[in-house]
Amino acid sequence: DIPAMPVHILVIQETRALNQDLLQLLKAEGYQAYTTNPQQARNRLCMAPPDLAILSVRKLDSKTRPLCQELCQQVKSLAVPLMLLIESCDEAGLPPEPNACLVAPLSAGQLARVIETLLQNNEVRILAAGGLRLHLDTHQVYRCEESYYLSPKEFQLLETFLRHPAQVLTRRFLMREVWETDFIEDTRTLDVHVHWVRKKIEHDPSRPRYLKTVRGVGYRFVPDPPEP
Repeated sequence: DIPAMPVHILVIQETRALNQDLLQLLKAEGYQAYTTNPQQARNRLCMAPPDLAILSVRKLDSKTRPLCQELCQQVKSLAVPLMLLIESCDEAGLPPEPNACLVAPLSAGQLARVIETLLQNNEVRILAAGGLRLHLDTHQVYRCEESYYLSPKEFQLLETFLRHPAQVLTRRFLMREVWETDFIEDTRTLDVHVHWVRKKIEHDPSRPRYLKTVRGVGYRFVPDPPEP
């Protein structure tokens, strides 16, 4: 038998201390992982394109967002999938450019599943947080080993929550993003769709862990919910 070629993953990091756990997770899964900083990333990618690039930043803000967009353009020209791994982001939410956007912390298994999917087909686009994986092209959401298809509005709603992890989203904002209207006199449609989304992502929809109601304001997606 011909031995399998090792998978090379380049981790582009803000600080060395930020990704020690990430590197250990990748190496434990059998990947050849190595690091660089944002200033050296362009040359490193050109000299030795990896099978996958991971941009790991503590916060996505006005400083790191342009870096993400620049790297997306470069890796696209090299046919290298890019994963964005963050701990928090500003009110602008997650960008649409990377092949996958993940919100830390992640278990080794969760990280490996997303990497495997990206390596199998680098056209796949994924949003992931707290064990949930939303496939942007198929409109499927994966929770543990279960998967569910989402209706168009369910998909738009869940995508909006995943692109704004941990942020309180007002009813007006959600109605504008998903239904393209500023009319909020009657938001029963929103509440019904939140109920349907909860049935597909929550272990117990009556006691939601991911999708929390903020009374009098709207809803908040909790990317790292406590164990039940």
